[in-house]
Amino acid sequence: MKLGSWIKIFLCLLILGILSACAQMQPYSQGTNTTAIKSKSLMTAAPQIIYQFPDLPIPTQLVKIDEDSTIVTTPMYQGGILIFRGRVTQDSVVNFFTKTLPHYGWHLSGEIRGKKDFLAFTKPNGSACLIQIYNTSLGFETEVQIWISEPRQ
Repeated sequence: MKLGSWIKIFLCLLILGILSACAQMQPYSQGTNTTAIKSKSLMTAAPQIIYQFPDLPIPTQLVKIDEDSTIVTTPMYQGGILIFRGRVTQDSVVNFFTKTLPHYGWHLSGEIRGKKDFLAFTKPNGSACLIQIYNTSLGFETEVQIWISEPRQ
């Protein structure tokens, strides 16, 4: 099966998970979960910020675009789409995620490199994360879109 087919299957499963969770959806509170916590992992020297997902570090050079980001939380599921932008190179963001996420239990399941880069990560507990990285239309910033789906414990 081609990698493009796997990406389509992954996106369909992610959308299906989000839609099925909407029936049990509770309003998301923008209280303590949205506070960024600056941290330096002992596993990697790259400066990073942790947002709603403690196992998903973000490079400090990227700024979260709240108005374009969406989080869905239910008793059994947490997921959403997180959008970030910053003045970093596309390759440095790809390198950050491919080197850092395995330290948080993520496995790189596949990647597509091109004008837009796609990284697909999974975890044994059923968590899935698809990251799209590309330069904005003017080329001065890099945009990172993260689709994440995690079961809640």
